[in-house]
Amino acid sequence: MSTELLPLRIRPIRWRNGERFAMLINANTGMPLLVPTVFAVATLRQKDLSFSAISQAMYAVRILIHYTYVMGIDLWMRIHVEGKLLDLNEVEKIGSLCRLHNGALENELRLMLTTVTSAPKKSNVIDMYQARPKKKKVAHVDRGTTNIRLTHIHNYLKWISDREIIKMADGRSNYQDVRDNIGLCLSALKAKKTKDRDRNTVNVRKKGLSEDVISRIHEVVDPESDENPWRPGFNRYRNRLYIYWLLELSLRRGEALGVLLEDLDVADEKVQVMRRPDNPKDPRGKYAPLTKTRDRILKVSGPLLEYTEEYLAMRRKFSNADRHGYLFISSWHGDPISISAARDIFNGLREKVPGLPNLSAQILRHTWNTLFTKHAYKTKMSDKKRLESMRNQNGWSDESMMPDYYSIAAIEEEAQNVSLEVQNKIHGLKKEEKNGKPI
Repeated sequence: MSTELLPLRIRPIRWRNGERFAMLINANTGMPLLVPTVFAVATLRQKDLSFSAISQAMYAVRILIHYTYVMGIDLWMRIHVEGKLLDLNEVEKIGSLCRLHNGALENELRLMLTTVTSAPKKSNVIDMYQARPKKKKVAHVDRGTTNIRLTHIHNYLKWISDREIIKMADGRSNYQDVRDNIGLCLSALKAKKTKDRDRNTVNVRKKGLSEDVISRIHEVVDPESDENPWRPGFNRYRNRLYIYWLLELSLRRGEALGVLLEDLDVADEKVQVMRRPDNPKDPRGKYAPLTKTRDRILKVSGPLLEYTEEYLAMRRKFSNADRHGYLFISSWHGDPISISAARDIFNGLREKVPGLPNLSAQILRHTWNTLFTKHAYKTKMSDKKRLESMRNQNGWSDESMMPDYYSIAAIEEEAQNVSLEVQNKIHGLKKEEKNGKPI
């Protein structure tokens, strides 16, 4: 066995229709790996996943392939000869690898490969920890990234095993035993995903902005304000509109940057938030922002439309902007504004306006959902209608539980108010006192 890891890379490609795709390739030959590519085309592409999601899946598969190579595991032989997929200790190790940051992951795999290739041939037992240097602090990815990797590895192994088991259905007496063994492996892999116990999270829960902060933002983003941190003219009007679109419509950053002029119906006071993965007309190429969830039509307020029309009048001066049609453009050449430039809008506010909290597109989404939930409680809106409205506004699925996550501040406030009412009611049940003593 070679002492080098397999030269695996994720290569982005673009189909003729403009759709972007990610393949796992051998960097030495430039050729894609057959099985992972078939898996990506047959399953991931069919789900209409974004380029970044497919890239994440291929990276997870890359972790699995590296591990099986290092350990000398042939999955086909495991299924057809040994009647199993992975042992529990192997599942445990894969789970550990999925928690490592990219650099630490590569180092761990190389250390494992060195240990395996240098192990004495006379022994059938390989001590994976022999002659290891003292452990250094290694970088880990967050819980969400770990779970995403494990999910993709689980799905890839299930896809492979399902295809192979079908071939065995008619000719193997131990067919059911093989199915059971593989099922145990897949269940163990799924169980490796970590869960948030929701303990000690009071200080880390994301909450919306207070009404005082919102008022302060209104003052600062006014193009005529002396505190406005952006260059006078076009940038001030564009940045104000961008922040208001995020705040008033609860849009994600990628959704706002992906709005086309044709999506906006000024007469009907509506905007379509469309999912356009890999739009070939987008000059931002592989760095184009993406709309993560489903399409929807949103109502736009009168004041927001006025700000929009005021900005559009300035936008028309950029002839280059007519080629792509995106709403938010750069002040240099009229190209669509980039993700990094959109991020700099908030950086400018944070750096030049003291007293403002750490602003982001996601915080503004939390703010909208918090304000909406407070309004729903105040107007006695039913929970069913509240959840339906929030799911539609935010582009969430009909079963999504994100409404409660994004409006946790309002839910906590309502729970505290109800708790006070209950406390007062309990206090009111206390019998009247006479001469300082209970009756």
